[in-house]
Amino acid sequence: MSPKEKSGMKFEPSNSAFSKTESTINNELTQITRKSYRIALRKWNTLEVKLNNRTFDVINISVKGLGIRIESPEIFQIGHELPDIKLNLEGKKFTMQGKVNHISPHEHGGFLCGIAVKHLDKDSEGAITAFVQQNRNELFE
Repeated sequence: MSPKEKSGMKFEPSNSAFSKTESTINNELTQITRKSYRIALRKWNTLEVKLNNRTFDVINISVKGLGIRIESPEIFQIGHELPDIKLNLEGKKFTMQGKVNHISPHEHGGFLCGIAVKHLDKDSEGAITAFVQQNRNELFE
């Protein structure tokens, strides 16, 4: 067969398992981009949130969400609406609504419950933004 005749042929590598894996990876990779910067708190007990008359330590925070430490994954369910979140931020109390996005094991024990914050008023958003920015600046100094 001449090179001209070969040019129209489809090439299949001999290791088809590898090509399928490579193809799957290339087709299924997605880029994950956060909508806002999240600050991991160095000391969990610097921020608290009250939900259903229980207090939880905040592990990380952004303007769009909170990560809280829970003892058991059965405390909340993914998709659970949280209509009355009370955040204590530097002596000021903020009320907001949210929704449980994920629950996963935490590296320091217990579980991390990720909460997407909804319906945040301008004062609360400004205070959280300032807190996150201040901590981010300290982290990168």
